[in-house]
Amino acid sequence: MSNYDNPLTITYSFGLFDFGGAGDVTAIPVPYGKSRCKIEEIYVLAAEVFTTGGKVEVGTAADPNRYAELLISTLADTNGLGITNPTTQTFDVGHGGKGVVDITTEAITQLEVVLTITGGTPTGQGFAGIVVSWW
Repeated sequence: MSNYDNPLTITYSFGLFDFGGAGDVTAIPVPYGKSRCKIEEIYVLAAEVFTTGGKVEVGTAADPNRYAELLISTLADTNGLGITNPTTQTFDVGHGGKGVVDITTEAITQLEVVLTITGGTPTGQGFAGIVVSWW
């Protein structure tokens, strides 16, 4: 049985995404029997130069960045960033603090993930992913 000291940690990879095009929304279903989770990491590995930026949000349909958000500014081809590289991005942990989400209190069955541009006429393709620990 997983608990806070021994969580079920899963990496969700979303493949190559063109942040210069339209946004995309997907969902991560809550695994059976889990009542809490922690957003451990949000990352983007660039496959093309990012000229303006994009963002990866984790939240609900009504509040896309409720739990966490990774803002991408410019990023060189083949570079990557995530919450462990705070000098080149912004990681904002929303409701609940430290990325912990109380699934029961929040009354959710999934985490909404939004991949999108931040404005202007950006370019940039990258492999996005999120690491979530469940208990």
